[in-house]
Amino acid sequence: RGTWNYDFTVLVLKRPLQQYTAICLPNEHDDFTNNECILAGWGRVGTNPPHYAEFLQETSSTINARCGPYEQLLTPASICVGYKGKASGCNGDSGELVVVY
Repeated sequence: RGTWNYDFTVLVLKRPLQQYTAICLPNEHDDFTNNECILAGWGRVGTNPPHYAEFLQETSSTINARCGPYEQLLTPASICVGYKGKASGCNGDSGELVVVY
């Protein structure tokens, strides 16, 4: 079956960043369900016709335990962010940055 297992992005920069904040990778068994998070990516911003962001977009959302119609795509290697009327990464933006706070 098709999944988005280990779907991630590697961003190669033309020059070093002048300012940045490092973020930690999670431990194997961390559970972030119901935590607030920040998403960043270049996903779909229009649907008719499909249109993708020209510039990096950012939004806040929540990590869910269940994901409605997308449930069959989830595995232990994936998470559901948004859904239920909140901003999500389900609009052509898989592999995006997710920062939990």
